[in-house]
Amino acid sequence: MTEKKKQQKLKFSSLNIETSNWNLRQNPFSVCFVQPGSIPFVFERSYLNLLKKKSPLLFQQYLFQALSIGNEVRTFVGTQFLTDSFERLGYRAQIVGDHGTGKSTLLHYLADSLSARGHQVFSFSLHDSQRNLPQEFWSRLNKVLGTLPSDESNHFFKSETVQISNEQIRYSSSNMNHSDKTSPKTFSQKIVFLDGFEQLSYFSRYLFRSFCRKHRLGFLLSTHSSAVAVPVLFRTHSSFETVRKIIDFLLDDSDFFLFESEIRALMKQSGNNIRQVLFDLYDEYENHLDALQ
Repeated sequence: MTEKKKQQKLKFSSLNIETSNWNLRQNPFSVCFVQPGSIPFVFERSYLNLLKKKSPLLFQQYLFQALSIGNEVRTFVGTQFLTDSFERLGYRAQIVGDHGTGKSTLLHYLADSLSARGHQVFSFSLHDSQRNLPQEFWSRLNKVLGTLPSDESNHFFKSETVQISNEQIRYSSSNMNHSDKTSPKTFSQKIVFLDGFEQLSYFSRYLFRSFCRKHRLGFLLSTHSSAVAVPVLFRTHSSFETVRKIIDFLLDDSDFFLFESEIRALMKQSGNNIRQVLFDLYDEYENHLDALQ
C-alpha cells in the first residue's frame, strides 16, 4: 500500500467509516479513492504543450513548484494556469462538460488553488435535479462569507422554495501543500463555486446571479452546456489518455492489469463517462480479488 493510500485510509477511519476488511479486500476503485480530490484532474499533454508554448517561463515556474512540493505535475500546472485565467476574467466563469468528465474534480483543485492565493471559496453541489437553491445554501453562505445582514437573504430570496436533499457544502481551505508564495495577493475575493448549475430553473439562476452582482461575489459554475452569458474557463471531456492516466494512478503497485482494448470497451459502454468507467472497474476488481482467493 502506497503512502498516499495509507493517508486516505487513516482519513476515512477517523470519520468512523467501516474499514474492518480494508486490508483483505482493498479495492482501489472504492468511492473513497475516486471521489473529487482523491484522484488527479488529468490535463491532456496537448493542452499542457499549448500552455508551455504560450507562456514558457511561467510554465517552467509552475513545473518547478509542482516538483518541489511533490504535487501531481499535470494537475498542479494546469490548475495554476486556469487560476490565473479565472482571476483575469474577473472571478466569474463556467466550466462546461458532459456527465463524468471531471468537472467536480477540477472544481476541487481550483478551490484549493484560489484559497492558497488568499481568496475565500464557498463550494456547493446540487443533486437530484434540484430546481431551486435551498434556504440552507443562503444561510450557510451568509455565515461563511458574511455577505448579508442576518435577515437580508430571507427577504431577497423569499420566493425561493426550500428544498434540501443531500447537498454538499464545503468551505475550501488550501490542501495543495504550497504556501501563498505561489502567487502573492494583496486582494481577497469571495467566490461561490456551484456544481451542477444546469439543474436550476431559469428564475433560480437569475436570482443567484443577481445576488452575486449585488454583493460583488465571484462565481465559478459547472454545467453540462453553456448556461449563462459568462466566459467558459475550461471545457472538460474524456479521452483514452485521461482514463488510462487515472487508472494507472489508482492501481499504482497493484497486480491488476487492463489492456487498452478493455479500457476502450468500457469507455464505449459508458458513453465516455469516466465516473461510470471507474464504477464498472470496481466490480471488475472485486471479481479479480475473488479469483485470487
